[in-house]
Amino acid sequence: MQIDSALSNSRWWSEYFVPVIAEGPRRAAPAFGTAGLADIASVKNQPVVGLSFKFCGHKPLKAFLKKHGIRHVLLTGYATESWVTAGFYPLTGNPSGFITSSALTPYLLSSTAASTYQTIAGMSSYLTTSAAASTYAPIASPVFTGDARAVTPAFGDNDTSISTTAFVQSALLGGTAVARNLEVEVRNQSGSTIAAGSIVYISGATGNKPLITLAQANNDANSAQTIGFVKTAIANNGTGFVIVRGELENINTSALTEGVQLYLSPTTAGTWTTTKPSAPQHLVYVGVVIRSHPTLGTILVAVQNGYELGELHDVLITTPTNGQVLKYDSTTSLWKNQTDAVGAVTSVAGRTGAVTLSNTDISGLGTMATATATDYLSKAGDLAGLADTETARTNLGLGNMSTFDDAPGDGYTYGRVNGEWGTISSPTNNSQIGTTVTQDASSAIYVGGGSFPRNSIIRMTYAGDPTVYLENPGVFVTGDQVLFVNQTSGYITFIDDGSSTVLSPAGPYCVTTNGVVAAVYIGDATWVLSGNLQASI
Repeated sequence: MQIDSALSNSRWWSEYFVPVIAEGPRRAAPAFGTAGLADIASVKNQPVVGLSFKFCGHKPLKAFLKKHGIRHVLLTGYATESWVTAGFYPLTGNPSGFITSSALTPYLLSSTAASTYQTIAGMSSYLTTSAAASTYAPIASPVFTGDARAVTPAFGDNDTSISTTAFVQSALLGGTAVARNLEVEVRNQSGSTIAAGSIVYISGATGNKPLITLAQANNDANSAQTIGFVKTAIANNGTGFVIVRGELENINTSALTEGVQLYLSPTTAGTWTTTKPSAPQHLVYVGVVIRSHPTLGTILVAVQNGYELGELHDVLITTPTNGQVLKYDSTTSLWKNQTDAVGAVTSVAGRTGAVTLSNTDISGLGTMATATATDYLSKAGDLAGLADTETARTNLGLGNMSTFDDAPGDGYTYGRVNGEWGTISSPTNNSQIGTTVTQDASSAIYVGGGSFPRNSIIRMTYAGDPTVYLENPGVFVTGDQVLFVNQTSGYITFIDDGSSTVLSPAGPYCVTTNGVVAAVYIGDATWVLSGNLQASI
């Protein structure tokens, strides 16, 4: 910018530069140089001065510029009025749209910020975000390494505090800790995935973990080491957990009744059965159903492996063979397998080989050892080998029983009483012995009043149509009966005599040849008929 001498006396020049030059002698000398900017070519290579706003005074400036031959002043360090008004607030007034002082109250002063915050230059001593992420665990879901420690909660605490090992130990010792399941981490190298809920046994170990295989109660090798139920499916060569004690949940138990006991299946590996296995199958109790449900079923796991006989603490079996028995040995307090002494007889009375025993070789026979064959009953020949009947009775233990002879044939009825034949008197009650059979060809027969004995059988031989009169009972008592056997083809008509009643329909009855009709006295002068009866035409 070229300044003419005509401007030196202007008010603008005086008001603008007076405050700039006045401070010159007291603060600092003007800076001199040579203009060399392309945009000020009119003053190129001319002396220029850079003026500070701190200098003041008008006359000193003229003298200074004249003395040094300065005709041009470069004012590039100052803002134009238009630029100031466009970018800065005025010192007075508050034009619409500009921020007021009250609006600036929530913002920090420089002094306040300096006392509160770290400067940018001093931030080099602080962690960057990446460095903090790689060094420290986040507050949300932290993952610690090494020996992480925390404050031990008070005994009995049951809130969301972190449980340290010290807290857990105190809870266990105090009896307040509750464990739902006892689980073991295992490895599957069976060759295929083992499904959840499968029953497994320990088949080995690798990498500090037991190996598992599907258990089956078909032999000791597949069942003796049964450990529990697989919690979730375990892929081949993968690891998972087996519930040893506790609750197996979320399985299908819909086909089972709550409370039913479960056993290791002898037919299908890895499954259970509700039927208790028996020898030679192996008995392994695995648990009990506590909830029956298609998807949310629950089994209380409590594996109890069965034992072999030789696994009992007081039984010692060494190389067992067929036919051996267990015998108690008091010196060792053990039951041991031994060969039983009972077997085939190898000698009798010092004799070996094919031994023929005589009576004297057998003790306990008494007089039978010296008896002869004639002293005993013969198998055949009508006991012809006996000396007499008395000997026979004695040998048979019959005592002095009288011999039987034929009864007298004088027409009386006889019976044996005290070894003798005696006549039998006419009975007066149901104790009558025997039944009287009578053949009668009469056209009219009267039963009752003593005309026929009690419990009689009457054979009807009349060629016509006989009539049977049922009279007063006479010697008959309740339950007695008379049996009529018709040997002709005629009719038999049963009629009461006026003092008796025939409960069956009275009148003529047709009884075919060899037909049978029974008249039974039932008391109160009443007879009942039954048998082969037909109404006559």
